[in-house]
This record gives sequence, C-alpha cells and structure tokens, in this order.
Amino acid sequence: MENATANLSVSVESGCETQEDSGIMSYRTREIYQIVNFVILSSLIGLFGICSNIINIIIFFKHRFHESMNVSLLGLSISDLCGVLALEWFNMCTNPLVLDTGLPIHPMGFQYATGGWPHVTFTRVTCIITVFIAIERCLCITAPLKVKRILTPKRALLVVLGIYLVSCSNTHTYGLEIGQKLPEIVSRNFIVLLPVMKS
Repeated sequence: MENATANLSVSVESGCETQEDSGIMSYRTREIYQIVNFVILSSLIGLFGICSNIINIIIFFKHRFHESMNVSLLGLSISDLCGVLALEWFNMCTNPLVLDTGLPIHPMGFQYATGGWPHVTFTRVTCIITVFIAIERCLCITAPLKVKRILTPKRALLVVLGIYLVSCSNTHTYGLEIGQKLPEIVSRNFIVLLPVMKS
C-alpha cells in the first residue's frame, strides 16, 4: 500500500493541481509532449488552414454568387475557418505555460467550453454542408437541365443558413453553469464552467 501511494506524488505549482506519476509518462514528459504536439505542430498546421480558408473566402467573394455552388463553398470555407480558429484557441489553452498562470479559472473546463464545443459545432456544420454539396453534384448528374431551376443561389443560401442555425442551436447536450469550486489541495477559489444536464 505504501509503494502505491509513494509512486503518486501531488505537487502544488502556481496554485494549480498537478500530479506526477512514475508510470508510463512523467509530468514533465507530458508537458514536453503537449508543447511539441499541440502548441507547435498543431498550431502551425492550424495557421496554414486559417490562411487557406481566408484565401478561399476572398476568391468566392470575387466570383460573386451567380451559381449556387459558390454559395455552398463559401459557407463551407467560413465554417471550416471558424472550426480551425476554435481549434487554435483550444491548442493555445493546452499550453502548460497558460495552464500555470495562476488565473482563477479551471483550465480544462474553460478550454472545452470555449474551444472544444465550438470546434465540434463548426465541424458538424462543415460535414452537413459537404453532404449538401454532394447532393447538389448528384443533382447535376441526374437532372442536368433542371438543376439550375431547382438550386438557385438564394435557395442555396437559405439551406446553408439553415444548416448553421440548426447545428448551432443543437450543439450543446449540456448546459454551462458558472460557479466557484474550492479544490481539496489548493486553498483558493476557482471560477469554473461546470457542465450540467439541461432539464
């Protein structure tokens, strides 16, 4: 019993709870892993995605909206841009230097509420718009002479806006409640975002 408790040591650094486990990965190794993978590599890939989506949005605006496909692809680029921005924020919150600042917030709850859920929301929007584009391409093959009358740019805009509204309104299966929590080890209050079931 003493060996099991001796392997798990709890240290208090900058007001945050951290656990060092002598098992597979130490706390310091996990910090290095997070910095390299999330903060550096994922952020660089995300910056490339942000730049390419901004270029796509500019190009679709220059093409105007004479075709319904331009409207759908613009909606796809906007949702992908918002998803990548949320993921960049999520990666920035993963940085151990941000986690150890001593701010009176619970970092993981704040990270998931402000970065994780918006990323999932815009990923769903991207998937549904991709399905809409695939249906539009199928209509071009099955009814090539009627597709211009069936899918006008205004109808495509209404469908894309409807996808955004439905996906954003049905995002959270949990609600958020702002409250205070006093951790067992740290002797100060944290402001936390607590997931609660909607009634």
